[in-house]
Amino acid sequence: MDYTLAILALLGVGIVASLQGISRRLAVMQARQEALLRHLGLLGGEPSDAVRELARDPKRRIDAIRLYRQETGKELKEAVDTIDQLSETRR
Repeated sequence: MDYTLAILALLGVGIVASLQGISRRLAVMQARQEALLRHLGLLGGEPSDAVRELARDPKRRIDAIRLYRQETGKELKEAVDTIDQLSETRR
């Protein structure tokens, strides 16, 4: 019984260490992804000309939101607010 507890404890420590390593690698990958998007000009918060064009047409509002999210990685609420602001300034 004592060996079982020791083995389980070692396995637990190993799993925790493995998860920490995965977490560190994920953070590095996210930083690299952000750097790449920034380099390509896709990480900024400014809507592209294509997004602005779609936002002008009320029938294409969802397309504008979708494209803005793809380009910037913003959350849905922030994308909707941005497109709504663009639509209001066009009126």
